[in-house]
Amino acid sequence: MVAHPVAIEVAGKGRAFVAESFRQKKGVDDNRNRDFRVLDDLAAQSVADRFAYIKKWAGKIPLNH
Repeated sequence: MVAHPVAIEVAGKGRAFVAESFRQKKGVDDNRNRDFRVLDDLAAQSVADRFAYIKKWAGKIPLNH
């Protein structure tokens, strides 16, 4: 009965809480299908690293790729 579960927590007394999201491929840019950027993202260890890879790819791919 949950459409898009993204997290679950089992609390005291056996109660389960489930968080769901309907934002897949909406809102924040979805980069799961862009392996070339995901590798740069995973390699980033600081905000400066992340900013550098964003500048590296800026303008080279369409946002709705």
